[in-house]
Amino acid sequence: MVEGPQTPADLMRLAVEDPKQIIEAFFWVADKNGDRVPFIFNDLQNEFYYGRSKRDDILKAGQIGFSTMILAILTVKFLLVPGSWSVSLSYESEATARLFNKVDFWLNPKNLHPVLRTFLKLSTNRLGAKINSAYDPQPDSMFYIGTAGAATFGRGDRIHYAHLSETSRWKDAGRIATGIIRAVPLPELDIDTWIVGETTANGVGNYHYDEYVRAVNGKSKFKPYFGLWLKHAEYELPGDPITDYDEEEINIKRMYPNLATDAKLRWRRSMVASLKSEDGRSPEDMFKQEFPNTWQEAFLFSGSPVFNTKSLSGMLAQKKEPLRIGELVGLTPTITFVDNPSKMAPIKIFEEPKKDGQYLIFGDVGENHDRCVATVLDKQTANVVAKYKQVINARTFGKEIQKLGYYYNKCMIAVEINNMGQSTMDQCIEDNYPHIYFRQRLDKVSKKTTDVPGWRTTTQSKAQMIGHMQKLIQEGLMLYDEDIITEMMTFIRTKNGSMEAEKGAYDDCVISVCGAYFILKQYPYAPPASQSSRASNPGQRLRQMRGAKRR
Repeated sequence: MVEGPQTPADLMRLAVEDPKQIIEAFFWVADKNGDRVPFIFNDLQNEFYYGRSKRDDILKAGQIGFSTMILAILTVKFLLVPGSWSVSLSYESEATARLFNKVDFWLNPKNLHPVLRTFLKLSTNRLGAKINSAYDPQPDSMFYIGTAGAATFGRGDRIHYAHLSETSRWKDAGRIATGIIRAVPLPELDIDTWIVGETTANGVGNYHYDEYVRAVNGKSKFKPYFGLWLKHAEYELPGDPITDYDEEEINIKRMYPNLATDAKLRWRRSMVASLKSEDGRSPEDMFKQEFPNTWQEAFLFSGSPVFNTKSLSGMLAQKKEPLRIGELVGLTPTITFVDNPSKMAPIKIFEEPKKDGQYLIFGDVGENHDRCVATVLDKQTANVVAKYKQVINARTFGKEIQKLGYYYNKCMIAVEINNMGQSTMDQCIEDNYPHIYFRQRLDKVSKKTTDVPGWRTTTQSKAQMIGHMQKLIQEGLMLYDEDIITEMMTFIRTKNGSMEAEKGAYDDCVISVCGAYFILKQYPYAPPASQSSRASNPGQRLRQMRGAKRR
């Protein structure tokens, strides 16, 4: 073991400020051979530890050692922070027993370093919680380890450190976790507290999925952490160089060129070969749930996604950063793009407008001052060249989408007019925007067809535009914007057959991009007479490009 702090004052200070020093100096763990070795944090444990906050949510690959690290930290608190109350909960009795055994190992006098033995006077209370009364007359510290739901925590309790293990598998997780969270003082208070959840994914539609997505979207006090399996030193196998990378391995190498070594990929191949299919999911899918390449993948390979999961993973591996991020300022038609790399900036530009380029925009309007999204397509290449996304009212969105239209050569603007979208469309009409999308509507009385501004989403038209996108993806369409791909990953078919975002996720980008490509089908690129004829829709264009490559 390494040399550690010796004085009681140093130990008690580090227990609050930096418990890792105490753990690596005085704690033991059992290695894979069952031998007792010093507890030295691995690379992923270190990465998390130095970025942790007072509220953390860990999405992990299997067998990384996060629960062991967290339990060691809570054991340090139990030993050296008088009056503290630590709680560790798991999803079932066997998992709870494993947690209990780890803590018992460290508190066993045979394993507890002599420097720490004087800080422990151990007993248990009627609930089975461990009590440390070594600090008399200071308050006892307590450590409860149990199964979620076996004990209740509420307003009368005051917990300082809470470990929520495998929350994706808890029954009634929301109610139980709320009781714990409510019992821990708020993170803004000047009190040493910590709530940390750690789990592998267990599909979408559960408490953990909802809360992790909230954390990713900045709507939660919790800080999300994704533990990437490629960073774990133990996930390697020696062997000959790989010369026959499969499609998935190529995607992994694209995403993580410095991490995806042959040793890592050999380990992955061996693990996939050892897994079995489950609930209709292949061993490849099961690997992605247990050892995901991205946090989205962890949830993607379960449930009923509308779009092809393998294609979406490939897109995510090849995602591109925008050329520019910012906003359009000025009065139409004279506007200027101002760069602003802030996360709050509404516009991402992937390709600047070409002088003679032909473009179209589809806008999805949020309800009651919700998110509004507009997607800009290059009609010739069928590429997404820009995206607008902002929480904004419908009328103001009408002004902003016109700016985007003028910036891209006064291109066609199609707006979904359902609900608040009519206000956006009305704003474009009132401002005399020169190129608005009109749909045809049959008058049931006169039996005449009239042109009406705006796109209306019905059950039938939604199925058509989403079906068209499914076909384009099958034919090889590539989308490079992470926002769009991520939303597609959580766009599912529900039990009643509807297609929508999974609970807690968004689908504004999905509707906007699907609408844009469907409008492109109706209004394809029109080549100038001086140019040779080109494909008239993205599906044909993609087939043409692939044919040219084969020739």
